[in-house]
Amino acid sequence: MVKLQELRKNFFRICFVIIILSMASSVWGQTFNSGLFQIHPYVNFKGMVDDNIYLEPENKQQSFISEVSPGLDLKMLLKTHSFGLGYHFDLVSYGEESEKNNSERQNISLIADLNFPDRAYLRVRSFFKDGCDPPTVELTERIEHKDVNIQAKVGLRTNKKIIFELVTIYNSYLYKEDAYETYDRNELSFGPVVFYKFLPRTSFLIEGNYGMIDYVNRDNNSTFVQIKAGLRKEITPRFLLTIKAGMESRDYEEETTEDFSTVVFNMEMIEKFSEYSLFTLSAQSKACESFYLNNNYFNSTRGFLKFTQSINYKTTASIGLGGYFNNYPLETTENDISQKRADYILEGTLGLDYKVQEWISLGINYKYRKRDSNFDNHDYDNNQSSVNIEVAF
Repeated sequence: MVKLQELRKNFFRICFVIIILSMASSVWGQTFNSGLFQIHPYVNFKGMVDDNIYLEPENKQQSFISEVSPGLDLKMLLKTHSFGLGYHFDLVSYGEESEKNNSERQNISLIADLNFPDRAYLRVRSFFKDGCDPPTVELTERIEHKDVNIQAKVGLRTNKKIIFELVTIYNSYLYKEDAYETYDRNELSFGPVVFYKFLPRTSFLIEGNYGMIDYVNRDNNSTFVQIKAGLRKEITPRFLLTIKAGMESRDYEEETTEDFSTVVFNMEMIEKFSEYSLFTLSAQSKACESFYLNNNYFNSTRGFLKFTQSINYKTTASIGLGGYFNNYPLETTENDISQKRADYILEGTLGLDYKVQEWISLGINYKYRKRDSNFDNHDYDNNQSSVNIEVAF
């Protein structure tokens, strides 16, 4: 049961802050924006009912969760270049076992888009997280960690038919709990991508990259080579399809660890039926680093589709459906059962967004996730219903 007292307390807190911020926005909300430099402060409030906060197969624990997230977005425009800096802080409070579950999260983003003469460009996307996020498709624990993700892309349009890009991706994961320190790691990959437009709306692409995964506290380092080829097709001005597939080969430094090769696949389809309707479909298959017993990795295949419809100029509705299939290469034993673990994960979402005023918006969302594993102790299902209020200036 959700505690009525906790609901009332958070409701009145939200109302009070909204009143103060709405008064402030009328005075100075628009004074920070100019043609070259823009500042957008905002506060997001979220109230959510989660019926299985520990993702247990049985004896579910329900809780009301409140989040307060103040943030600031900065943007600078310089002719053909743009720069962005964003920061937001999340204060997460649980109605049940708050001392154990309450958390804080900090998020920083850095974005740069530079367009140079002679058809050259540079795109940089950087994201930094510090806190306790909801679980991944493999884990159920909420683990405090620091993540760094940096993506850099240098491109050159040599002519109307050929685009050459060099892509570099860096990821860092550091876990604060001693039990997970062995999974601290740095990942780096880089390589070229070449697009060749052989038809007016169709491009052939080929990409290759070399990468390395370096663990801080255990001997599980590896290098990998990945090669993919595919097509990018603009079927109509509003219908874009990108599909690519190939192979990844991974080589572990430890001779006792078996190397492997696996199929990798990416697909994305975007159909904009009109200015008010958008349909997206994505699919992916790849190898992921694993936390599960003696498995170094697992193969994950996922697909997700989403439909977004603008009902009017203030209201937008969305529906999403997706799923994962994760299978592990090595046999393990749990509860006297020995087999290779396989998980099926189903996920569905519903959303409704309403722009109350230019500076305030309201969102109502529902999310369902169910994991069905051949090891029963990894099963769970989870319902989350939430209301979001964002005040922006």
